[in-house]
Amino acid sequence: MPVIERDQTIPTILLNYIGGKSEKWNIELSNDFSKDKKLFDYQKNALENVIKTLYQFYEEYKGQKEDFAYIYQEYIDNLSPKINNKKLIDLLLEFYPISDNTLPFKELSNRMSFWMATGSGKTLVIIKLIDLLFNLMEENLIPKKPIMFLTAREDLVNAFLKHLREFNHTNLDRQIQPIELKNYQEEKAQGNLFRKIFYYRSDLISDERGDKILDFREFLDKDLEGNYIGDWYIILDEAHKGDKQDSKRQFLVNILSKDGFLFNFSATFTDPIDIATTVYNLNLSEFIKKGYGKQIYLSQSEVKGFEKKEEEREFNEYEKKKIILKTLILLSALKKAKEKLPDLYHFPLAIYLVNSVNVEDSDLKLLFEELLNFAKSIDQNLFKEAKKELNEELKKGSYLLGNGTLEFMKEFIEGLKIEDIYKEVYNASSGGELEYEYYEGNDQEVALKHTSASKPFALIKIGSVNKIKSELLGNYRENKLFEDKKYFENLNSPDSPINILIGSRSFYEGWDSPRPNVIVFINLGKQTDAKKFVLQSIGRGIRIEPVKNIRQRLLWIKDYTNLSSNPEVKALESLFVFATSRSAVETILEELEKIKQLEEWETVEFYKNNNTANKKLLIPKYKSEERKVYNLKNPHKFRLSKENYTLLKLYFDLINYERFVMERDCSIQEFENLKCMMDNTSRYFTFDEKYHYRSFDRLMSSLLNYIRTPVEELNNENPFILLPEDAIVHFKEIKVKKEIFNRFKATVDSVFNAKEISEEEKNNLFLEYRRQGKTLDEAFDLVKSQSSLSQQINGITIEKIIQHYYIPIAYSRNSNIVKHIINVESEIEFIQALKNKISKLDEISEYWFFSKLNENKDNIHIPYLDKTGKYRRYIPDFIFWFKLKDSDKYIIYFIDPKGTAHTDYELKVDGYEKLFVENGKPKIFNHEDIKIEVRLKLFNKNNEGIGNKYIDYWVDENKLFDDLKPS
Repeated sequence: MPVIERDQTIPTILLNYIGGKSEKWNIELSNDFSKDKKLFDYQKNALENVIKTLYQFYEEYKGQKEDFAYIYQEYIDNLSPKINNKKLIDLLLEFYPISDNTLPFKELSNRMSFWMATGSGKTLVIIKLIDLLFNLMEENLIPKKPIMFLTAREDLVNAFLKHLREFNHTNLDRQIQPIELKNYQEEKAQGNLFRKIFYYRSDLISDERGDKILDFREFLDKDLEGNYIGDWYIILDEAHKGDKQDSKRQFLVNILSKDGFLFNFSATFTDPIDIATTVYNLNLSEFIKKGYGKQIYLSQSEVKGFEKKEEEREFNEYEKKKIILKTLILLSALKKAKEKLPDLYHFPLAIYLVNSVNVEDSDLKLLFEELLNFAKSIDQNLFKEAKKELNEELKKGSYLLGNGTLEFMKEFIEGLKIEDIYKEVYNASSGGELEYEYYEGNDQEVALKHTSASKPFALIKIGSVNKIKSELLGNYRENKLFEDKKYFENLNSPDSPINILIGSRSFYEGWDSPRPNVIVFINLGKQTDAKKFVLQSIGRGIRIEPVKNIRQRLLWIKDYTNLSSNPEVKALESLFVFATSRSAVETILEELEKIKQLEEWETVEFYKNNNTANKKLLIPKYKSEERKVYNLKNPHKFRLSKENYTLLKLYFDLINYERFVMERDCSIQEFENLKCMMDNTSRYFTFDEKYHYRSFDRLMSSLLNYIRTPVEELNNENPFILLPEDAIVHFKEIKVKKEIFNRFKATVDSVFNAKEISEEEKNNLFLEYRRQGKTLDEAFDLVKSQSSLSQQINGITIEKIIQHYYIPIAYSRNSNIVKHIINVESEIEFIQALKNKISKLDEISEYWFFSKLNENKDNIHIPYLDKTGKYRRYIPDFIFWFKLKDSDKYIIYFIDPKGTAHTDYELKVDGYEKLFVENGKPKIFNHEDIKIEVRLKLFNKNNEGIGNKYIDYWVDENKLFDDLKPS
């Protein structure tokens, strides 16, 4: 998209935003895709972020793009496209307000992007996303709209349809019917678009009609005033690829989805809008970091010999030979490593990617010359020199994407002999000539074979090979095959003889293989337009599958972790990249490193408090009943504006049930319930101008949700259960910026291990360290680290409170370098007030513990009805457990520090009272040998202006825990 004047580094704004949010639809996602495929956790996480984002857009922001764009406010100017093409401006003015040649970003904010590396399984996520969208529409959680899938090329369309057939074959009850977009009007006329996906090539969408080209206006609706409505959910897969018309096509896609939502998938985002709206980041660096791909090493060598003209190449002949020989040595070393792992991993493969083919002086010809020369003989001095340089380079080298050095490769390189090159690369025993073989019915591939070998060693796969045979291979012996060996199709077979694959820019699209360990770019990656190709090629090379159907490095596979440090494992988990210009490839990978540095968070896990091990920590258990909120004796009132109500009443006065049931996809009983609501206004409705629905469809969707909402109650048979392991988990996922990770982790460990010791013990420790030769400062620091129960780092307090569920706790008023810690002012004030009450709580309790709760991560809640009549999960900030002394009383005590301006606290208190209060007092539950009460308090230092009904729920630091008295 043509956005200019980008002087800001744009972070993944949407991803950062939803990282602190939760969705309250409680949608359960399945990992199942087909009989043979399941989603990886990262693919499921991407879909979870979809739900979070759609919840924010449709529930919290009521589907208003302008309001949703507020989350991008800091970067809004740099995200608003500047358009310099007058024809394009004239076109866009039909649909958008454009001022000073600028399209406001708020018009484009209804979108999310998925930055997923090549090989990460985008297509599976896309199909599960389509299924998810249909499910959300069926539940009336998002508006009903048709879904369109667009991708750049025919082979990508075919790959999508192939995976969709696989999904449909297994999921018979959730079939998704693919229909070409050109047939949309015919399908629309039939009146049912549900679970139909309309697909087409993105490069065939334009603003005019052609043979295969479709006019985008044919897929727009019109409102009552004749304005165009782009009412689609659109999914793009690498649809930014193509010719210079792409910028216009990108805007056409935005128009088609301007009243719907846009989902954009790519491995190679470069536009700031795509980066800012990224909802899941699994780009190449993240993919490798999480163990799903090989680690990447970029060689210091440059294949300079192939940059020269014919008359200049003689000068670099020796260098050229040496570089190619290094790649053959490396491939041989990798095959030696594979011999140590007969039951794991793939057979290593080297890929040579060339830029020019079918010309007299092609790169392919130059490469072929060297393969032929080495097939005949390998100079001993050249071999020793190449091997020594490669070994020295790898000894000092480290991964560009990944962790660690490559010194381990010396084990496989140092002992190599020339005979090993013939054996491991050429499938031969000594020098000889080259010949080629092919099958007439397959003009896509030619195999190269050494004359002393019984099977080929290399495959040329570059499209049509007729000219290659005549111009490049004409002087070599030809073997015509009587059957198609399908060498490319069978590359992943353990019996494949192919060690080298030679191809051009398009050979590998859709290819899925873990075999590449060496990629050599010859005259590729130097120009700007080749950057994405290089990145995608590397993406194909990093795939890994050490164990069948498990695509992570061994460190992440439970039963094989102990093998992960072995040299042969490290070797096969590496991708070695060589290039004509190292700086060209490095520039691309450095771009990923910038994003990685910008967004990278390391995970620190705090420690579960061992003192809780044998203590009874209970939480409420709930169940959903068949009864609906609508049927309750005192139903929660539905909020809307007077204008909404007037329009609603007119609508129900005019519409008959047959039309309503057909249009709204609901039952006759639901229609009757809605009519009953309209006849009992005071019972079911309350007017609130803050809840004005701009969209009538959205209003009807909310009303249908209201009458369908099931009641959530305590489980009568077993209302309280022991705290499950997965109930409080946020302390295992403390996110820390990379730059302070080591210091933060060391401080956490120091506080965890610290003990409260007397001054005399501190002095004795100090003297002991001095006797050991420590300096004054060293001795002082050591004593401090062993005795400090509270330490600070970058404004973050890390503290050990022995009654907390996990140790330590961390809090900060303004830190943006740590996530999932206590960072709200009222919560920090509560912690300070609590510390003054610890001795009192110790006095009255047989034992007590408490824990911070995180609404996005943890699973302890109180159900309540929100303003739209839906059940929500209320997660107070803290939960306490008190077993009082000399008593059978056990109290589960929720405390929620918040400002009194949070008016929705009343609804949450109402939800608590419905379940846990009886006759104005906490209800007593008999459970085994104890009597359980569940209490709720709201903490604030200033409790002025509280309504009388709720005043007893509010406490300040003076009244905190005053209601705890043993009976």
